[in-house]
Amino acid sequence: MEKRNTLGAEKIYFISQSGNNEELIFPKTENESYFIRLMEYHIQKIGNILHYDLKSNRVRLIIRIKPESEIPEQYRKRIHQPISNLFNAYTKALNKYTGRSGSLFVKNFERRTIWTSEQLEIEVEKIYSAKMSKKKLSRKK
Repeated sequence: MEKRNTLGAEKIYFISQSGNNEELIFPKTENESYFIRLMEYHIQKIGNILHYDLKSNRVRLIIRIKPESEIPEQYRKRIHQPISNLFNAYTKALNKYTGRSGSLFVKNFERRTIWTSEQLEIEVEKIYSAKMSKKKLSRKK
């Protein structure tokens, strides 16, 4: 696994974030809907969401970062900031909603550069196969 890297303009990244101690990130369906709204708000500042997968204790995103000229000046040297803001905003909202306190997510989100279309295809397949298995499991209940 690649060490934490700095996000760069015009690249595609796989982003993953997990709950602390396998804690549930989305205790209710409406929490997922709220996270999606926050995700769209924060990510659009720096890029486009290509694919995402929300699990009960993990979030996986594939995002394409915009060209530097399209990124607001305040984020050009800290492209990761809106992603960090997303996780922090969601944590604060969930803490308020549920009465919990403290960190919801592990300290740093995982980020990997996707260099080739083959890598992108593999990551997208992982996300969609995970979504399909989630749907199959929910039908069995």
